[in-house]
Order: sequence, then C-alpha cells, then structure tokens
Amino acid sequence: SPELDQKYSCQLLAPKSNNISLLLTVKNVQKSDVGNLTCKVYEKIMENDKSVRDELVGVKSVPIQITDNKKKGDLKFKCTNSSAIVNNKRHKIVCEVYDVEGIACNKILWKRGDTGEDYSPGSFNNINVTCREITNSKIETTLEILQVTAEYFKTSFSVIYNDPLFQTKEFQLSIPQEYTNSVVALQTSFVLLCSIVLAFIL
Repeated sequence: SPELDQKYSCQLLAPKSNNISLLLTVKNVQKSDVGNLTCKVYEKIMENDKSVRDELVGVKSVPIQITDNKKKGDLKFKCTNSSAIVNNKRHKIVCEVYDVEGIACNKILWKRGDTGEDYSPGSFNNINVTCREITNSKIETTLEILQVTAEYFKTSFSVIYNDPLFQTKEFQLSIPQEYTNSVVALQTSFVLLCSIVLAFIL
C-alpha cells in the first residue's frame, strides 16, 4: 500500500547463489514501531519459462528497538570573564559547561548581542572560538577577542548549548571595562585645571 511504501523501503544487496542480502529501511521511527519485523523470502517457480507460483524459502525476524535519548543532569555554566582595556589585545572569556552526560563541543555556540552573529568553534573576523571536551559531562569553551575596541563593551555575549534531543540553554554576560592609569591621570589633571581656571576668574 502507499502508506507502507512511505514507511518502509527494501533494497536487494549483491545477490549471490544461495545467498541473498536485503537492506530494510524504516522511516520516521516512532515508539509504536517497537517490536519485530518479519522478512519472508520467496522463490519464483518456473515451468516452461513461465512463473507458476512463489514458494517460501526463508523467514527472518528482526527486532526494532528505540534508544532513550534523554540525558541525565541539569546543564550548568561557570565562566571566567575578567575586565578588559580598550585597544588591548587578546581578551578571553572562558566558560565551563557541565553536569550533563554525553555533552559535546559540536553543540556549542556563541552569540553576539548587538549584531546577532553566531560563532561556532573556529576563526572569525577578530574573534576565535575554541572548545575541548574535558570529561563525558564537562566541556570548556573559550571566546577570544583579538583586538578589544570600545564597541565590545556596549554589547553582550551569550554561550549557548543547543541539543534538540535534550535542552537548549543560554548564559549571557558582558565584558567589564577597565581604565588604565593614564586615563585616570588625565581625568585628575582635567579636574585640577578646571579648579585653577575657576580660582583665577574669581
């Protein structure tokens, strides 16, 4: 029937004398498909070059099982995000993602808040993203900014763990800005200059 044709497909693989291999594909597997499928092989009986009947020559039962994809644990994030200075080089945000069995780096994504850009592990314009699997339940991912400019302090960054079969979780953070001693000294000098000018006017 058309319904069965959409659900199952059967392919004959390299038939040999006294040996037949079949590939059975089950599409869109559901829990209701759990059980046994029976494969029956028939041989056409020929008489005077005409097929007169199909004779059963083999029966094989194949079990269908579904693995539980649920993972144990509650996903957690622990990030190290120190302050950065404008025009400084190589600022790193390091995050541990942990407490879930079977956690993997191919499900890690970083997102920039102002532009919406996504960064999977790799190299991008002024940004590098790395990830390494520490244990079966912990990974460490790093977002590195090669040259810090003022725009990076105005936006947020998110580290995202995206597993459609388990859960998608996001941790958002911003880069705190650190002022250098020269900037502080400049601000102090400006205040002092204003005080002197004001005193002179009075």
